[in-house]
This record gives sequence, C-alpha cells and structure tokens, in this order.
Amino acid sequence: MQSLQNFSCIYKPFKKKTTPGIPRFKRKIKRLSAYSIICRLNVNTVGFYTLLSANYALNVVQRISNNYRRLIMNTNKKQRDSAGDIYVSMSGIDLKIAGQTILDHVDVEVRKGELLAFVGGNGAGKSSILRCMAGLWKPDSGKITIAGLDRIEDDLAIRMFTSYLPPELTIPKHLTVRESVRIFAEAYSIPEELYRKRMDSLLRMFGMKNSQDKMLSALSKGEKKKTALTCALISGAEFYILDEPFTDGIDPQGYNALRNILDKLAANREITAVFATQILDMAVSLADRIAVVNFGRVLAVGTPEELRKTAKLPESAPFDEVFAKLASRESIVPAEEYIDSLKTS
Repeated sequence: MQSLQNFSCIYKPFKKKTTPGIPRFKRKIKRLSAYSIICRLNVNTVGFYTLLSANYALNVVQRISNNYRRLIMNTNKKQRDSAGDIYVSMSGIDLKIAGQTILDHVDVEVRKGELLAFVGGNGAGKSSILRCMAGLWKPDSGKITIAGLDRIEDDLAIRMFTSYLPPELTIPKHLTVRESVRIFAEAYSIPEELYRKRMDSLLRMFGMKNSQDKMLSALSKGEKKKTALTCALISGAEFYILDEPFTDGIDPQGYNALRNILDKLAANREITAVFATQILDMAVSLADRIAVVNFGRVLAVGTPEELRKTAKLPESAPFDEVFAKLASRESIVPAEEYIDSLKTS
C-alpha cells in the first residue's frame, strides 16, 4: 500500500490559526486524507479519486465514524435550531474567474422545506450559484449560510446533511454502479441494512436493477445520469443541491421517478432542495418558487403567479413569455425567418 504522502496533492492547505466553531481535536480531522475524500465525494472535484483504488478508498472513508459525525453536528446544533424559516441565505455574492464576472451581487433566500428552481439560459449563472452553495467555489465577496451555519467556517458540518448532484458524472469509470453507490453510502455513514434497502428501491425506480454490476464505462449517457442521481439520493440528506437533474439523456422512467421522489418529499416538508433547469414546464409544475437567472444575477424570485405580476403579464400568459420578459432576453425569432432564408438563391 502506498504511503499517504504520495497523495499529498489532494490535501487542502491547513491554516494554523484557530477555526471558529471547531475544537482543536476535531480540526485534526482536516489533516487526514479521509477528510479530503469525504468533503469532495459529492462535489465536482471527485475526479482526483481516480488516484486511489476502490478498496483503499472505502477503507479511508470508514475512518470518519459516526462518533465524529455526532461531535461535529452537536457543535453546531444550537445554530441550526435557531435558523428559523430561512434555510439558505445568499447575500451579496460576487464571483469573478479569469477577470470575467460570473456572479454579480446575487441575493436569494430558500425557505425551510421549500423546493426552489433556478431557471435561465446557457451561461446565465445557474450552475455557478449552486457550486457556491455547495461549497465547491468560494465567492469573492458576500456570505452564504445554510441551516444557520456559515458555508465556509462550518463547511464539514454542512456537508454531512447536504447532497450535491453535479451536472456531469465525475465518478471513476472503472467502478460498477453498485460500488459507486456504496462509496457515497459509506461517506454518509449509512448502516448496511438501510443502504441495501435504499439502493434496491432507487435502482428499481430508475430501471437500473439489471445494470448494477456494470462498469460505468459500459453505461449509456442516460444510465450514467441515473447512477449519479442514485448516488445523490442514497444519502437521505435534508438538503439537496441538484444541477440539471432532468437532462443528459434521462428516459421517461427516470424522469418520472425523480419527479415523484422530489414531489412527495417536498410535499411533506421532509427536505429542502434547489435545482437548476432549463425545462420551464418542470419548474412551474414542481417547484414552490422559481428564481429567474441571467447575466450572473437573480432577476426575480416568486411563484409563477407572482412572476406574471412582476412581468406585468396576464394570468393566462404562458410561462415562456414571462421568463423571456423577466430575463430580458431577445424576442424569439420565428422559424419562418430561417426557412425563408433557405429559399433565397
């Protein structure tokens, strides 16, 4: 077995100063490779995991026991209990990458037990907002709190009750579906019996039961998306961040399964969830509220009825017209204009 020093590239820089809210004996966890794996298994940087074998990774993940989870969660319990009805708060979030403005003073709140949809065109900033919310990107300015906890200072505690679905599958392709799901179950310390029960029900719902022993490299694009969804849902988290969950070749069975899961959990207020989508009908029918995003800003937030009033459109107006007006997008060019251009010689 290779030494952990060979994997030093996955360590995060360890700050010598005291981290508020985390006692010293728990700060030591940050020095372990296990911490790096736990904190990144459900984010887009999971690609580094290809450095490790599946068996070795499972052993490392198991080093973070239920006792550590209880200790860290109890440290912030009072803050979480006092969070109130506002579950997620993003205020004054600015982000620049390579000199380009990605997010421009984003302000948005997610209520506890709410299903909030971010809708917008390509490059509008939907995924960037979710990445900051998931702790994958650190904004240049502003503050993010989740369940009363600071996104940066209480990062580890937040990850323990949060599940993030990236827009693309980033799990190593040499693993099978079952191995991939098991890694995420281990990361959340799910008991063996409960893990098997959840995995079996999710795979059957998504029509993946007969594919559980296939390697990811042998799966179709839609099957990879279903695998990623299963990995995200196996956690039984209380907060879900889902980036484009209804796209990437997912078939009607998977589409309806995910919709039913979110619909039932949200109806009982058992979870809080945000998702990004370009499917306006899905946002209108599933979400409690919709956030219209463009130019790296959240331009409007509300129910479909409230957004129609904001856009000063009648109640009968289709939502694509509402979105086009609120997002300040150019008017839709009719197809006839292009067809006529083909006829000209």
